[in-house]
Amino acid sequence: MMARPVTQAFALALLSLVIPATALAQDPEPPARETTDRLTLAERAYQAVDYETALTLAEQSLDEGTADRTHLTRTYELIGIAAAALHRDEVSRNAFIRLLALNPDAQVNQRLAPALRGPFVEALGFWSSRGDGFGVEATLLSRRERLRVTMSDPLGLAATIVVGSRIDDTGAFEVQRAEVEQSPTVYIPVDGARDARTVEYYVWVLDGPGNRLVEIGNEDEPEEVSAGPPAQPAAILVPEADPRAAPEDSDGLFASPIFWVVAGVLLVGAGVTVGVLASDSSAGATATTSFGVR
Repeated sequence: MMARPVTQAFALALLSLVIPATALAQDPEPPARETTDRLTLAERAYQAVDYETALTLAEQSLDEGTADRTHLTRTYELIGIAAAALHRDEVSRNAFIRLLALNPDAQVNQRLAPALRGPFVEALGFWSSRGDGFGVEATLLSRRERLRVTMSDPLGLAATIVVGSRIDDTGAFEVQRAEVEQSPTVYIPVDGARDARTVEYYVWVLDGPGNRLVEIGNEDEPEEVSAGPPAQPAAILVPEADPRAAPEDSDGLFASPIFWVVAGVLLVGAGVTVGVLASDSSAGATATTSFGVR
């Protein structure tokens, strides 16, 4: 008669252990941490047709100054569309002008209403009426141990040039910054380039907040130039005369004054040619990389 109560008590004890475990297994996972990235939040607001919030967050994303070129172009696109939807045509047009400066092949969704695409069409007209565009050209002058950065920046977007360089694939990159001034050309020193076998470098152009307008290479995939000493012009060897040879007839070719006049002209011409070759070879190895030059 005592077996049943014992069995029931055992079953109740076992059930009390199983239920909490089952309940714990069914608890929902903790929610994902909310992102604070302004561009991501702007995308969400845009998808929710909240253009006011999308515009505000996208402009805040620009001010953060952490965007690479891909994110920067998307930010300008969001600002352009959101501002057009809010009838802020000047803000929209300026954003699209900057978008096209960084990506001349950019397009907006053709399914947008004509009123939303209007500022983009005006931005296209702005660039089509100009003979210049946004572009950067970087040339390594190894013999001069300098990197020449030449810019075309009609909008005045660029504020800072960042250059990383490394000699012979050893050590860390030496990073230098230069402020963009009125001159379209900036020279960055690259110490050791004159005697290096190879020079690796990258060039970034930043706007005022620090967003990357241009990215030519990076530490993982830099531009590389084979340098080394310049080639020397080939020497002209003239064999010495054999003293045992019989002297030429004084009335022969070498006695003719015309021969010596022609020979003098030829020697002068050869000297000029060798001098030009030597001058060209002293310039050293160069390599040019460019972005957006039209």
